[in-house]
Amino acid sequence: MKAIGLWVMASTALVLACGSSGEDGDDDSYTVTLASGFTPDPRTVEGVSGGSVDAATLGGDCLGYISEAPNHLFVASDAFAKLRIMAASSSDVTLVVQKPDGSYLCNDDFEGTNPLLEGAFPAGSYKIWVGSYEQGSSSPYRLGFSELSGVTPARLEESASTGTVRRTSSVRRRRSSVRRRTSSRSSSRSRPRSRRRRR
Repeated sequence: MKAIGLWVMASTALVLACGSSGEDGDDDSYTVTLASGFTPDPRTVEGVSGGSVDAATLGGDCLGYISEAPNHLFVASDAFAKLRIMAASSSDVTLVVQKPDGSYLCNDDFEGTNPLLEGAFPAGSYKIWVGSYEQGSSSPYRLGFSELSGVTPARLEESASTGTVRRTSSVRRRRSSVRRRTSSRSSSRSRPRSRRRRR
């Protein structure tokens, strides 16, 4: 019985550890699988930046503080001749990508305080971290993937705000349409009916 109890405790601990890492293959915000020519372009997911690991220890241009586990897993189904990976946030964020061969690509402040990486990405799995430049801070971000040279982090922010405006505008149009129909009905009811003359 002792052995069974210990096995159950160990299994529970393992499940909790895996669950806390955030690496859930069934979570659409974690795993992003794309093939060249994907639509819609850009493809975006969201998350929260930051962590306790100093990205500078990875070498190169890596900066900021990231989590131990990656924020996202990008799976390139085939090779991309040119792909942009970027992050947009109201705070200063950094970007770290680990290639299938174990090497790192990093960027900070490509456009304002938002990072962007561009280049060829062979088929394979890439781990992605979105870090916070300031230690101990965290902020919501939008991560984007695009094959279009005109898509930048600012475009990701614009598309988010535009979507909200469009939804609000459509609601207003529906409301004004209802008001017009209601007004038309009430005015037709208030008009006196003309009496027909008897012959």
